Amino acid sequence: MRPETAEFDSLRVGAARVRPPRVPAVRHPYSRGIAGTAPAATIDDVQRAITTARAFRSRLTRYERYQICY
Repeated sequence: MRPETAEFDSLRVGAARVRPPRVPAVRHPYSRGIAGTAPAATIDDVQRAITTARAFRSRLTRYERYQICY
């Protein structure tokens, strides 16, 4: 995959898509070829994600979440 043809991902913070200012290429450790891209979050993106996560309250009980998983 060449950088000019790579698909650029966006970050998800809560339900919103955030377009990062940088999307660096990820290289394969052995061939050094481009394996893909990874969006780079800014400090503001991280702080917004932490605030959103702390404010989240599940509508399911622990038992209901357990039933979904097992």
